[in-house]
Amino acid sequence: MDGSPANTRVPRPRLVGASARNAAAGLRLALGLSVSPNRWFAAPGTLLLILVLNAALAVGIDRLIAGPGATFSPDGLQTQALGICLGLLGAWLGALATRDGAATMLLAVKFFNAVFWIHVLTVPFWYAPINDLLWSDWSLTYDLLWLLILLWPAAVLLRLVLQHGGRWRAPVVAGSWLGAHAFVALFVTYSAFWVDAEGSAAAESAVVIDDAGAVLDSQPALLGEALDRVPASQPGVPELFAVTFAGYGDQDLFRNEGAFATRLLSGRFEAGRRVVRLVNHPTTTGHAPLATPGNLQRALLELGARADEEDVLLVYLTSHGSEDHELAVSLGNLLLEDLDPRTLAAAIDASGFRWKIIVISACFSGGFIPFLEGPRSAVITAAREDRPSFGCNDEADFSYFGSAFLVDALQSHRSLRSAFMTAQRIVSRREAAIGVEASRPQIRIGRELADYLDEAGLALTATVEDQR
Repeated sequence: MDGSPANTRVPRPRLVGASARNAAAGLRLALGLSVSPNRWFAAPGTLLLILVLNAALAVGIDRLIAGPGATFSPDGLQTQALGICLGLLGAWLGALATRDGAATMLLAVKFFNAVFWIHVLTVPFWYAPINDLLWSDWSLTYDLLWLLILLWPAAVLLRLVLQHGGRWRAPVVAGSWLGAHAFVALFVTYSAFWVDAEGSAAAESAVVIDDAGAVLDSQPALLGEALDRVPASQPGVPELFAVTFAGYGDQDLFRNEGAFATRLLSGRFEAGRRVVRLVNHPTTTGHAPLATPGNLQRALLELGARADEEDVLLVYLTSHGSEDHELAVSLGNLLLEDLDPRTLAAAIDASGFRWKIIVISACFSGGFIPFLEGPRSAVITAAREDRPSFGCNDEADFSYFGSAFLVDALQSHRSLRSAFMTAQRIVSRREAAIGVEASRPQIRIGRELADYLDEAGLALTATVEDQR
């Protein structure tokens, strides 16, 4: 009986109790507190259990960050497996440094229990409202958190090897592990367990517009009707004029963003009937003017003719963007021209508005900034000039940036800067959840415009609001 397999296995109650002791010791180890060697119980069962708990924690964190509508992705197992391999590598290197091959199991149990608590302790900084109090640039925070999660386990490994007699070899072990982990972090794409379906490239259009010629011929009349509804400015009273431009018509989300922006500007920001909506979508061709460069130019000219020098122009554009910095202008089989930065800048300049705000929700939209920025202008873009933005899939109601800026931020803030900072944080969290390269939304607000917005009495301001 003494040599039977039953006596060599760890009974279930003992496994659970030993793992609980390991977890408590792991918390102390992660916090840099002293831990008695007798607190640890190393066995295949306790190692396997802590690996399972780490994986379960990763699933839970990914789910919380991803938010509603996320779907489970088995691709997260790849990232988890890499993490386990790196941890075992650290334990093995530590055992080599201490010249005790039998220490590999013990070092692995200690290391993974500490890592479990490191991830638990950093969870709030990934998604909780505490970020709104601590950080103004979530993109920077995201990088700092990854650096912390890289260095903290390395410090734990260094301490473990020193405790086991590694002496001068301990920094070599920790440095080698850190280098391996950094290599993986830089060159292997992070895959989350829970992801939002996303896409940043336009798919082939299946939309067919009947009587395409008639649709194009109707544009002067449709745009004229829309412009006829715009009242002239009240002399001496600063007012907001706006154009919304939904360029890519083969998906619903750009129409949705443009429509939401129109309602938001008309209502909350008091533009009323001084908003012209240009939209490409199969359901709107009979009653709304198309979003084309030509219609945009004419709309801006007409709005400029109705405005006074104290009025402010806001242009909200949403579409797919290309790496050569053009906004997609498309609707099924209609032959339409894309919108490039020079054409947009020329149209805005020709309008005659002195004060201008331009928001562009598209991939690579930061490439428009050099053509649009100035002391009396504000430019906000969904991405840096060399980065795509995300969330433009067929099932989405809004893109990541459109949802964050319009729905979450501008409905809570009247300040452009405050709204942008809020949107930036939200976008960064969602992108971190799906493991993509950060889009890096951009903002430029000219000094003269910022001062004017804060003094003009408009519903839209520039100064950062108090965050309470």
